[in-house]
Amino acid sequence: MTATSSGRPALHAPPALRAAVERIEGDARLDAAADRVGALAAERLADGPVGGALRGDWLGHALHPLRTDFPLGCWISAGLLDLVGGRRARPAAQRLVGLGVVLAVPTALAGAADFATVRDRRARRVGVVHAAGNAAVGALYALSWRARRRGAHATGVLLGMAGGTLAWGTGYLGGHLSFVRGVGHGARWGDEDTTASAQEVQQDMRDETAEAAAHDPRRSPTRPPTDVEEERERLIIDAARRGVDPADALEVADDVARTEPLPDALRAVDRRLAAGASLDEAKELLLDQPSGAEREGEG
Repeated sequence: MTATSSGRPALHAPPALRAAVERIEGDARLDAAADRVGALAAERLADGPVGGALRGDWLGHALHPLRTDFPLGCWISAGLLDLVGGRRARPAAQRLVGLGVVLAVPTALAGAADFATVRDRRARRVGVVHAAGNAAVGALYALSWRARRRGAHATGVLLGMAGGTLAWGTGYLGGHLSFVRGVGHGARWGDEDTTASAQEVQQDMRDETAEAAAHDPRRSPTRPPTDVEEERERLIIDAARRGVDPADALEVADDVARTEPLPDALRAVDRRLAAGASLDEAKELLLDQPSGAEREGEG
């Protein structure tokens, strides 16, 4: 197992899984939905004492990841009873499915409070897919509970299995948001709190979208730009999160940009760092490989 520059083991996602998540992160069509959800969450619950309670400010850690254990625990227990409990366990399984549906509501509210404070466009896109998927999971389990209540046990079990399978995927996206994009991280452990309010974040997102449309009349106001500045900002954020000096990372990207378009160079450096390479390793690998144009010519 390789190690990162900080000495921690490097974790590598399967290529197909990584590509799927990157497609979501790069899909600007999700921005309109993400902005609507973020604005609604900020308006209804994210700011003020309710928002702080939902985000876990009182706990010192994000509350949403902790709360997911409650509905998932109920649903997993119900599934185990379905498999090995026999007929006598059916009432208990039904109650566990219903309890999980009830507990999913405050869990979703805690996630919405976190989402309203997210600035990174990539994380917002993944977040809105995560939320939509979890809504589908909750709906499947609600239908499972109704089917069981009406005596259609087999249908209820199948619906529960479908919900549980989908929950694996949405859970992976949730882990990506927490551990890769840092959603829910912040000054919670007695450090100085420099986090902007949810309303401030939403205003910043609206300003960013309006500015993008002003600079490019062809661009829809709901389609913010994916340009050099956005890629540069992503690299700065990700480098700092991995303990790499952002200025050094940008310098490497500028070196790579001698043979690549600058946005591609910024993305390439970011991906090498995400894969666990040190900055020196990323520089060596990227400067030694053929440029994009040369690779196309070789193909």
